[in-house]
Amino acid sequence: MDHPVTHLSLCAGYGGIDHGLRNVFSNLRTVSYVEIEAAACQNLVFQMQKGSLDEAPIYTDLYTFYGKPYRDKVSIISAGFSCQPFSTNGKRESTEDERYIWPEIDRVIGEVKPATVFIENVRGIISAQVDGSDESSVLLDVLCRLEVRGYR
Repeated sequence: MDHPVTHLSLCAGYGGIDHGLRNVFSNLRTVSYVEIEAAACQNLVFQMQKGSLDEAPIYTDLYTFYGKPYRDKVSIISAGFSCQPFSTNGKRESTEDERYIWPEIDRVIGEVKPATVFIENVRGIISAQVDGSDESSVLLDVLCRLEVRGYR
């Protein structure tokens, strides 16, 4: 039997990325979820109870989530982090928006050091700028941070 592909789901939402990864990796095992929204947490619990998601702890605060206990135990970190700072339907406050949580996701990636990182966001992140500058793209900033950590 193949070893399970272990997964840590940050900003899990309703589990969309989790379901997608399960379609790719039949041996995927989610070891923990991090999600702040109560309705989304309720939905994750419901899906666990009916067997469509793995039973695992749900942490509700990314800012206090400590990733080091998962080091060498997680193959993939996924994150569908807040899109409101970049959405063309919003104010597009980018990195100045209080919901900009990429630095916390980056911190957890550094603590866990998984083999693979899977990140999803809205198209508006491509044109969003760091700190309101015209010089640095948020997407480029995210990609550079991942590259510094050894990801391609």
